[in-house]
Amino acid sequence: MKLWILFVAILFSVMFVSCGEKSKELPDISNSTVELKYYNFYKDFPGENPTVSPDTVLALFKKYPVFFNLFNRYVIAIGGPENKDFTVLTQAFCSDHMIRDLYNQCIDVHGDLAGLKMQMNTAFKYYHEYFPTHPVPEVYFYISGLNQSVVIDSQLLAIGIDKFLGSNNKYYQQLGLPQYQRKRMIPEMMTVDAMMAWAESEFPASDSSDNILNSMIYYGKLQYMLEYVLPEMSDSVLFSFSSQQWDWCEKNEKKMWTWFIENKMLFESNPMEIRRFTADGPFTTQFSKDSPARTGVWLGWRIIHKYMSKNSKITLQELMENEDGQKILRDSGYNP
Repeated sequence: MKLWILFVAILFSVMFVSCGEKSKELPDISNSTVELKYYNFYKDFPGENPTVSPDTVLALFKKYPVFFNLFNRYVIAIGGPENKDFTVLTQAFCSDHMIRDLYNQCIDVHGDLAGLKMQMNTAFKYYHEYFPTHPVPEVYFYISGLNQSVVIDSQLLAIGIDKFLGSNNKYYQQLGLPQYQRKRMIPEMMTVDAMMAWAESEFPASDSSDNILNSMIYYGKLQYMLEYVLPEMSDSVLFSFSSQQWDWCEKNEKKMWTWFIENKMLFESNPMEIRRFTADGPFTTQFSKDSPARTGVWLGWRIIHKYMSKNSKITLQELMENEDGQKILRDSGYNP
């Protein structure tokens, strides 16, 4: 089973998106027939009624034959109906004090999710224009008990709306989540995290992404793609960088790149070293504490901009399918 667990556009007939070195025309989606199907799973489970019976469980399996199984096994980890305590465990989940509180908070913060649904519709209309042979998912909204932000399986994309209640949420603080994690746990990041997770599932990293350069290029391509499916969002939001962190990257781009070259780090294959420059965190430990984490991803994104600027005939799909990081770097002429 293919499974990844991780997280309101205004339409014009022609739109333009700022893409680093130049602006590119976006496709006309005004006549797109793409419409996502949405399922408010959280309104049934845990729902307003905390009481769960065997009949309730049977009804949920009938209504959500795929997702209810995924949710129980991989999100709240209580197994399936073969577990003799399954109904008891579902009851315990739905009646838990924190779950009840999270449910009420989700209703207060997210309302009917109309804005999010509109934004997701627009994102996938653009996505379908660029990748017409790729599936468009059904979208589920769930409450995870603060377990998972996004779940993807085949043509299903599910978002844990309790993971996006605001960076100062009391439960996030009680769990001791660091600030760099909590700053992403805001309603505005739901679509960004969902689209990034979907992109990773549709264009998974290959075995060639085994060194810093190829990882830079891979994640840089994903960030580049986000610009085209979420054109109304700023680059700093898509990266979840503060304005100060973004300014730091722009001012220190040459210094960062020079460090990688001088220390011969581009072909470093140590997983810990790769994560140092591509994984989330408070900052990049090799650089200043004023730097953001994922500076390697930012540099990869800059390389991709240079590459696409020099190779304007290459489509977004061709870019995403190109796994030759060295060739992309060479053809980009990147030299900040």
